[in-house]
Amino acid sequence: MTTSKSYSAVVDLGTLGPLGEPLSKDDGESLEIVPLVRDPLVLFKRYRPERCVPAEAERLDRLIALPRRLGADDVRRLREASCWPLSRVVRGTDTVGVLIPRAPTKFGAALTSLTGVGDVKPLAVDWLAKTPEQQATRGLPRTTFAQRLRVCQDIAAVAAILERESVVYADWSYANALWSPTEFRGYLIDVDGCSFGQRPWVKTVNWEDPLTPQGVDVDNYTDRFRLALLVIRCLSGERDIAPALEAVLRVSAAEGKAVVGQTLNQVVTARRRTDRPSVARIRDALSQSGTSAPGAAPADPNGHVVGWKPVGRAAPARPSTPTPGQTRPAPAAPRPAAPSRPSTPARPAPSTRPTPSTRPTPSVRPAPARPAPPAPSGGSYWGIGIVALVILGLMVWGIVALIGAIF
Repeated sequence: MTTSKSYSAVVDLGTLGPLGEPLSKDDGESLEIVPLVRDPLVLFKRYRPERCVPAEAERLDRLIALPRRLGADDVRRLREASCWPLSRVVRGTDTVGVLIPRAPTKFGAALTSLTGVGDVKPLAVDWLAKTPEQQATRGLPRTTFAQRLRVCQDIAAVAAILERESVVYADWSYANALWSPTEFRGYLIDVDGCSFGQRPWVKTVNWEDPLTPQGVDVDNYTDRFRLALLVIRCLSGERDIAPALEAVLRVSAAEGKAVVGQTLNQVVTARRRTDRPSVARIRDALSQSGTSAPGAAPADPNGHVVGWKPVGRAAPARPSTPTPGQTRPAPAAPRPAAPSRPSTPARPAPSTRPTPSTRPTPSVRPAPARPAPPAPSGGSYWGIGIVALVILGLMVWGIVALIGAIF
């Protein structure tokens, strides 16, 4: 983001001038976040006293200096899609906080409720990881798969820079990324908390990594898993990981981007942390175009991401595997616990010729397959019976006459 002025890597609190009304208080590791009156596009994040230690100052200085050794494209990405820290704020020799850019207004929205329309506030991806129907109830657009994908592309692009530079984010959650309901772009916040290398393990409800248990430091491998969780939930609008991943596998295949679901599936189902695809691969999968399988139907007639719930179609809910006769997307979606499978159905297609051992014979062909005999109307069966009786009578009469002639 572009601010109205440039700032030194370290600034004294007294030189910032008056501060505005706090936008938040006692939020996480900060005491308050307030805008500068002279530059409302910049926020002062005042840290809790326990964070204001020399080690934290050194870490902040490294983060603030990082863009100076990156290429122009990376710098632009960090400025447009993250609140990369601008300056370390001191009072005398003590660190008291950090200056960060304020998220552009396009990453905010006024949500509607039973009491009316609220104030414009930053729009967290908490409202992207919901169904289109839930979004509509709060005055948000019914986001399509392509729109959700674009938001996730921005977030993954920032995360890829972090991993390449051995920077660990760790604090992935619904609240720490924003999205634009008008331009469908993503924006990562709380970047000032990043560290170089591993960070101590911190419990994050619903974001636990089963391969990074309590007591194990979090690192870039943990970031891969948690980023994948965030992307899966944002793409599907579902919070529970099993149905969310199932939906992403199916919808991404139908949208001609099967590589998205396959890559995310590999991340969350890997048995070893080191087997997880890199964040760069996640980013590339989100940006890569694919080809729909022949006959694959759109995810939804209106382009909505609906997970497993069909819209406007009389089809069973949440099918686990497609059958050859279905009109749903042809690629078979692997279950979340298994690696992605080829899109070719395992059962033979209806046109496959049966083997000699299974070829049906006339003697066992089901009766309905033969033409049904005409119903007994007009006395046809009675006529046949009378003719048979007449023939039988003539035969008996002939035999009797022959016997009489002999004797």
